[in-house]
Amino acid sequence: MSTRSLLIFLVSCCLSACISYESSLPEGYEGPTAVVSSSARRIDRGKAQFFFVETIDGRQVENPLDRSIALSSGQGNTLDLASTFLELPTQPLVLGLAAGASYAMPIRAMLSNEKFFRRDVRFLPVAGEGYLVKGRLEDDFAVLWIEDTNGARVSEVMSIGELGDEINVPDTAAEPKDRKQLFESLSVGESVHLVQAKLGPPDGATFRVGNAFSFSPSGRTATTTLRYAGLGWIRASFGLANPSAVLRVGVERSSDHGWTPVTLRSALANADLDALRETAASLTRLTLLDVALLDVIADRVWADIDTMEDPVILAMNDLCRTLARSGMPQYHGFLHTVFNKARSRELSDAARQARNGIIDQDVDAYVPKAFDSGSSQ
Repeated sequence: MSTRSLLIFLVSCCLSACISYESSLPEGYEGPTAVVSSSARRIDRGKAQFFFVETIDGRQVENPLDRSIALSSGQGNTLDLASTFLELPTQPLVLGLAAGASYAMPIRAMLSNEKFFRRDVRFLPVAGEGYLVKGRLEDDFAVLWIEDTNGARVSEVMSIGELGDEINVPDTAAEPKDRKQLFESLSVGESVHLVQAKLGPPDGATFRVGNAFSFSPSGRTATTTLRYAGLGWIRASFGLANPSAVLRVGVERSSDHGWTPVTLRSALANADLDALRETAASLTRLTLLDVALLDVIADRVWADIDTMEDPVILAMNDLCRTLARSGMPQYHGFLHTVFNKARSRELSDAARQARNGIIDQDVDAYVPKAFDSGSSQ
């Protein structure tokens, strides 16, 4: 293991509470700003590579490599991905770009020959713009550069060794990307703040608690899933691992289900309880982001708020889970009302659990409408 890598590991694990980073902005600076995010490359469960800004005009700023090690303390061979999201003054800067690996387990770090790569680059940020540090790190080469939110390279390419044909460094000019292209080009380890600067706020957001028995103050114990209608989902770290880092990106296929508001309303109005249960269970396997369909589901739940029939309760429980899976904030308040009003304890509990899976936002609760078969529509 290189001296630099060992030093990073020891300092992060043993003295993380004492590390003092400097502000990314010069003292007294009150002018316009830009932002820059780190990125990462997951190698395996206990190892990741990070590409980031380490210094700004010589000032040591917080970095995701150190934060990742500190957040993962006590988790064995499980490394949490962290990110950094730094403000930059809009003036000529010297940025110290860096690439290095982080390990969850001390023994892996000590046995590694991984190199730490650092180069200074002169950079002039544009006010209001967002940037992403990208790179690649291998045994015999390393490369770093900065991209804007459109994926165009806006810095020199800093490299050592022979890069080879497999490294695709973007051009300095790029055609404007639409939202779908921006979504598909998101990077692991990228700050969720930068994601929202590119795509806007998500249509829905859910969170999930992981290992409840972990005593580590780690983002691994909870993740958030941001859902963008027509694009897909983004799973990110959540909680104390702020700023949240993108962990995984997936394309939704919710448009493949074939439901329309009319056909779904008709199916959920079915008097055959076995058929109703089958329909409700099938919906839990989808991630519906169509508000018109979700409203039908909410109306159906509300229609049976007083039910005490076990087959109907089980179907309504599944419908609550489908609402929660969307992550759309208007159903948080609706499910809270179901929790309070449901006559059945089982339905009340299902609504509470579903409500707790949606991130509460300052949005009016959905107000249900009368449910019918929709045959007149």
